[in-house]
Amino acid sequence: MATEATHASKRTRLMVDVSPDLRRRIKTAAAQEDLSVRAYVERILEDSVPALQRENRQPMRQQTVRRLLQTREKVMHGRRFDDDSTDLLHEARDERLSQLP
Repeated sequence: MATEATHASKRTRLMVDVSPDLRRRIKTAAAQEDLSVRAYVERILEDSVPALQRENRQPMRQQTVRRLLQTREKVMHGRRFDDDSTDLLHEARDERLSQLP
């Protein structure tokens, strides 16, 4: 795990203009949690913005889900399998064998 010094050296600055009221509310909320404004805002952003890759998983977008559903429909040809997987394997094998010359 990176040390705080290493972590701090890889930081970039992000400047955001906010209203005086919002700034005051952020400062108050940070103080209530005994955090600096930087630490408070960073925590909010870490919690709110999905990581590109967390535990080797990427957030799925609606477009990805739609493509997966379309692919499943192409593969399944509208079939539903409520049977035992062994029966499904036998059925698939029989189907392939029937297509051989």
